[in-house]
Amino acid sequence: MSKAINKLNEKEKEKEKEKIRLLFAQREKFYRILENPEQGFTPPTALLKSGETCFLIDYVNMGEVVTERVRTYTGTRLKLGSTPVYLGGGKSVANEKQKNVAYGELVLTNFRLIFVGNMRSIDLPLDKINSVECFQSSIRISQSGKNKPIFFNTVFNPQLWKEAILVLSDKK
Repeated sequence: MSKAINKLNEKEKEKEKEKIRLLFAQREKFYRILENPEQGFTPPTALLKSGETCFLIDYVNMGEVVTERVRTYTGTRLKLGSTPVYLGGGKSVANEKQKNVAYGELVLTNFRLIFVGNMRSIDLPLDKINSVECFQSSIRISQSGKNKPIFFNTVFNPQLWKEAILVLSDKK
């Protein structure tokens, strides 16, 4: 029994080591492209403008903060003769939560951040990005002129995406 557990632990350690190798290779490739832009990627769906170089590509879920309103009612029902009468009131309660709105390709170039999704697409110039925060498997981007941030979930290497956006937009 303990041999089986040890084998499982070894497999998990190997998977973790492979993930670290992939993360390191992705970071190495980004800085190689930064030094020599001719080595950039060609994104499958996003169209690049002239002079643009693609640095990172990932397939992610895009999320937004949405406000859902729930209406609650309380009251009493009285019967006056054969006619029912309702006495009471209602209240609307707003709940904000993050909701995935599209799945697609996230592309980072030297001029803009592009998301081409199945339900929505975004073309965001890097100079309009106010802040970038990274989490365990997602990044949150705040942009000028907008109140609510955009979330990109299931990002393979969120720390590298944050670093790359800051380097390319010169806000480091």
